[in-house]
Amino acid sequence: MRKTRLFFNVTVILMLVLTALGNTSMVAQAVKGKGNPSVEPYLLGLAQEHPDDVFQVIVQKVSKEKNPEKDVAEAGGKVIKHLDLIASFSAEMNGKEVLKLARHKDVHWISLDAQVFLAGGFDSNTFTDNFNALAYTGSDGTQSWALTPWKEVGESDGATNGMVTVVTSYKCAAGNCLRLRGSNTGRAVRGVYRSVPLAQVTSATLTFKTRAKVISSTDGKVSVQVSSDNGKTWVTLDTFGLKASDSSQVARTYDISAYASEFTKVRFLSAGTVNGYLHVDDVQIEYTRLANAYIRSVLANNVWMNNPAPGEGVTVAVVDGGMANHVDLTTNSVSRIVTSVDFTRDNNFIYSEESMATEAVQSFPVLQDQAMQSQTSGEGLDQGSVGYDGSVGYDDYGHGTHVAGIIGGMGQASEGARIGNAPAVNLINVKVTGADGSGYLSDMINGLQWIYENRDTYNIRVVNISMNSALPESYQTSPVDAAVEILWFNGIVVVVAAGNNGTGAGPVDLLPPANDPFVITVGATDDMGTPWLIDDAMATFSAYGATEDGFAKPDLVAPGRNIISLLASTNSTVYIDHPAHRVDDNYFRMSGTSMSAPMVTGAVALMLQKNPNLNPDQVKYRLMSTANKSWPDYNAAKAGSGHLDTFAAVIGTSTQTANTGIAPSQMLTTGSEPITWGSVGWNSVGWNSVGWNSVGWNSVGWNSVGWNSVGWNSDHWDP
Repeated sequence: MRKTRLFFNVTVILMLVLTALGNTSMVAQAVKGKGNPSVEPYLLGLAQEHPDDVFQVIVQKVSKEKNPEKDVAEAGGKVIKHLDLIASFSAEMNGKEVLKLARHKDVHWISLDAQVFLAGGFDSNTFTDNFNALAYTGSDGTQSWALTPWKEVGESDGATNGMVTVVTSYKCAAGNCLRLRGSNTGRAVRGVYRSVPLAQVTSATLTFKTRAKVISSTDGKVSVQVSSDNGKTWVTLDTFGLKASDSSQVARTYDISAYASEFTKVRFLSAGTVNGYLHVDDVQIEYTRLANAYIRSVLANNVWMNNPAPGEGVTVAVVDGGMANHVDLTTNSVSRIVTSVDFTRDNNFIYSEESMATEAVQSFPVLQDQAMQSQTSGEGLDQGSVGYDGSVGYDDYGHGTHVAGIIGGMGQASEGARIGNAPAVNLINVKVTGADGSGYLSDMINGLQWIYENRDTYNIRVVNISMNSALPESYQTSPVDAAVEILWFNGIVVVVAAGNNGTGAGPVDLLPPANDPFVITVGATDDMGTPWLIDDAMATFSAYGATEDGFAKPDLVAPGRNIISLLASTNSTVYIDHPAHRVDDNYFRMSGTSMSAPMVTGAVALMLQKNPNLNPDQVKYRLMSTANKSWPDYNAAKAGSGHLDTFAAVIGTSTQTANTGIAPSQMLTTGSEPITWGSVGWNSVGWNSVGWNSVGWNSVGWNSVGWNSVGWNSDHWDP
């Protein structure tokens, strides 16, 4: 049995994919046909070019009863996980075995088990000077700083003369930097200051890098100071001396939120006798205006006026990187995270030849039912079973907790300032990515399968997926698209982030599951930290365009830039790696369509609280039909139906349905032919009478049951 796992770098895969594709129609054409291998074109090209390399794949069987797993194991491959939701399994095998298996009589389709990545990032509002020119007018942030250049203190000879200068030096972080110097010279009251307009700012962080060069012993010091009254008074944030031990670059971060005003200034000021140099580079002030302005931007607060417990009784599953037991996710000291499960690589069962022989097949880790301890208890779960540590939180990366806070944060650690859209909602923690924020499609599908099997137990009505595959694929052949459609057809609303691969210059690939035509795909706007839409703009990173199958995405947009929400812990990856985005020990700032999707998810929870009988197609139609198009930067190609209007969606009365006439994924079939359309009408048979909830996928032939019948409008669903 091969022990080493070898996976291609995502960049290399994408390059090969583009070469293999040639044009986007290849995926749609590459359905199983006579004489053709049943494998996606990307993987086919890779396997042919690299026959001895090992690939991680997802294999869909012709039916659940078939057992090509045995052939994989006998050929030296390794079956990793059973994905019964879509009659599939994940496996590792070399290229030669992939090509052989692609012609196996019991195999319907083979796809790469591509990596998935969280769609959250670290974009924000900034005033920045990287000193790219030998001048005091540098402006490299998102906001223009050029109109207020650095002003010298103690001299006035310009940026290239005197003791305070901008220089080119290897001591700079990159190229040029600010330098304060002296040669056994008294340096008192010499330095520079710059004005920073921070009116109506509620959170601001100053960061910069320093590096010293000491020629001889010195008592020289430099202070970093801030003023909120145009320089009348100054507050010293820090003072550091010129020491030989500072010859390495040091990154420094200071919270200046308390000094934010329209008259804010920052200053570097020398003191003492200096015989050496201090280099300062990458000076940045990162800020946001108005705590959780997005709540008012999407009009969630209007829903709360007559609702003392917004979202109560609705359960949302968050498929992400985990969820810390944050105080804002509790009500009366009781956690609203009702259940946690972990499907990351270390906690997944490995299907080996020995386990096949004993039939000891178990795909899921231990279910941690009602076991998320309240923050006050100080007790954690068994770390050996799911790796949960109650004192730190079950979110090693930090993305999932941030997403959960946007959906259902209570704002208790901020006295109500940092509150989510549906602050009384129940949450299910479905962990599918690790400490680096990545996982695999098979991990996500395992999580979706658990949701499907436990939907009634926990009344799961909504699923949030703020992540995307690394590779494009048609929804007709994508395993994860098939999985989200099964949830959709069983009454669960699925909300997906559009992805952060946008450039602002034109359409891009919509990556699974954001490309699925049934789900609600959400793009991102920049709300500029204000509650009104007049200044809103599309975030340049927000993906938009036509999918491989010709469907326009996203469906709608919501704020996604510079969003403050919950911090998992000060030990989380995002906190350690991105100090400029720290707000305090409870909150953190992130950007991405990862942040936009949970705003829509929270809105869906509020809709279902008021109208629990709405079905997914009705929810999607109402969200899109009530979305706001009346803002200056609205563009249908980029923003779909418009900007989320939570209040209009909740009070709306429409029961019309979206997705009319769209064929389900061809993977939802038990035979060799795709599902046929139109043999039975949607409105003729109730959902529960045909029993997608009670009859196994393979016991009813998909080829004999059409998709016009199964009653969105039956009595079971009417509001």
